[in-house]
Amino acid sequence: PLDDVMDKIKESSLVYSSGKEIQFDKDKSYIHMLVKDINIPFLKYPGHMILFYDETKVQKYIHDLNYVMNHDLMTGLFNRNYLESLRETYDIEKTYGCIIFDLDGLKLFNDYLGHHEGDELLKRFANILNRISNENEDLIPIRMGGDEFLLIFKEKEPSMVLSYIDEIKKSASDKVLYKHIGFSYGIGYHEEDDDFSNVLSKADVNMYEMKTKREDQKKKLESFLKSKKDA
Repeated sequence: PLDDVMDKIKESSLVYSSGKEIQFDKDKSYIHMLVKDINIPFLKYPGHMILFYDETKVQKYIHDLNYVMNHDLMTGLFNRNYLESLRETYDIEKTYGCIIFDLDGLKLFNDYLGHHEGDELLKRFANILNRISNENEDLIPIRMGGDEFLLIFKEKEPSMVLSYIDEIKKSASDKVLYKHIGFSYGIGYHEEDDDFSNVLSKADVNMYEMKTKREDQKKKLESFLKSKKDA
């Protein structure tokens, strides 16, 4: 019976008949099912022809393409392209905010120790943001580009937002200067009549205000990395 056949297929496959967006599961096969009515002249009743198309490779290509479009390949975080796709959503939202981070010394790591070490710095900070986002709902971690990162939050009290920053500082701190990740940050909250760009701009201004006060930390890091290179 057809029902038994379908039950068997669905044990290892996802069967669909429309072109709507499908959640990808690497452990499943993807079967596109089409049903067509048929009329055979010498049979009394009309029937159906059921066609099954294995579209597993197609769905994997679509999933991979969407991932590349929306994720930073170095860190695995969402990218600026994904951020742009959120603009309309957050122009409607009324309770959200964001934190912009700017890491200390990426160029110094690249110049004195090589781009590999600079890349590792970015990955270590991205891992911290990713972990915190996995532990807390409604947090979206994004790599803006270069050494800038963004964390979007929804419906969070200021005290909760500050606790996220404290957790990030704690995770990024290390007594060994080479392993320590210093950063400047700025917070922007949505207020009445703000659009998404306004909120980002407020966070950016606050971040640069902090950044101008961290010149001593930057000089200390540069001195350390230079001595490490010369050693």
